Amino acid sequence: MTTPAKLDVASEARIHATDWGDFTRIDLNMLGAPLGAEPAGGWAGWSHEQNRRLCDFMAAELAQRGGSFDSIAEWTVAVNRHYDLQDMRNVRTGRWSRGFGSAITTLPWANPASTRSVSIQTVAYVPKNTQAPFALKAWQPDCLYNCGFLGLSPAVVAEVGSARMIHLSGVVAWDKAIQPLAGDDPRAQVRLVLQKIQEVFVEAGGTPADVVRLRPFTATPAVAQLIREECVNLWTNQGQPAPVLLMAEESSFWGAPSLYTEIQVMGIVGRAGQPVGQEEIRIATRLDEATRVRCTRTPHWDMVHIGELRAPAGTGEEAEAVAVGRQVSQVLRELALAPTDVCLVMAYVSSARKGSARCGVERSPRVLGAAPGAQPGHARTERSHGETRTDRAETEMTFVNP
Repeated sequence: MTTPAKLDVASEARIHATDWGDFTRIDLNMLGAPLGAEPAGGWAGWSHEQNRRLCDFMAAELAQRGGSFDSIAEWTVAVNRHYDLQDMRNVRTGRWSRGFGSAITTLPWANPASTRSVSIQTVAYVPKNTQAPFALKAWQPDCLYNCGFLGLSPAVVAEVGSARMIHLSGVVAWDKAIQPLAGDDPRAQVRLVLQKIQEVFVEAGGTPADVVRLRPFTATPAVAQLIREECVNLWTNQGQPAPVLLMAEESSFWGAPSLYTEIQVMGIVGRAGQPVGQEEIRIATRLDEATRVRCTRTPHWDMVHIGELRAPAGTGEEAEAVAVGRQVSQVLRELALAPTDVCLVMAYVSSARKGSARCGVERSPRVLGAAPGAQPGHARTERSHGETRTDRAETEMTFVNP
């Protein structure tokens, strides 16, 4: 029996702080309580207690590092069982300051083999130097529907020095009245969602090239392929660097049948008249054809994203994590970066056995602006599906320019 006294939301937590010069990025990963036998009082009380302790843990960890609950820009929530979403909306709304809310994407993935109720990954930004420009605020783009009724913000903007980090809650094909658009045409709906994302970044003063990372969630591989094709049409064929993808196909995707996809977004836009450099990096390392590497360059720091790292077909179950770790190491060496530059490794896996395998990353020859001995945080989501090659990973790396 799982009692509130034994309910531990941080039993597998991974916490990683990355020094970005004038501010710190803090990743709180793999938050959520393990499931046991049904509590004597039922699951409703257990779920509320889990939600309360999750928010307590986030607030306490950030307070130790100079931040607060309002420092969290982005949540990624993968739901398994006995997670009361409406209750969590109420709990977290009561923790935010008036007018603030994080950008949140919640995915109801039901993996019967998982032993966890939920897995939450968050990204927070905390200023170190009060003299440096810094602001973290919720934003309602004019071109997007208002989703405040879901207990979140459609967008969060972190203004950090010469750049603005923009996080969007999962974007879907809704009109302003929260009605589905193009519900009978998957390609048209996918294109509409991607165009809406581009519009948000133009409204923010940037361009489509400033869309750096997409995490699309959809019910079928066919729709996933449409997303890849439309990214080529809307970015690559327009002479713009395409965003990196971390694609997830899952039959329990909440939006079907009227919605074909939900896409979580992160991008970086220039600030105070200082544009940022955006480029897709071609590397010699042999990777899966879906893998993309992007770099954003600002006057004070650079950020590298690697999307859709996957083990070769036929790789044994426990060897997949090792194979992906080897790919990360190869890319790091080619870019002259080190494991200590890694902020986050986000992986989708189809079994607990794969998820528990170590993703070893070998040390690279050079460290730029990283603390010796630091270890990258990581997040893991277990999900069930019918394919053999949908397990994949994404990494986010940053380093301070010398």
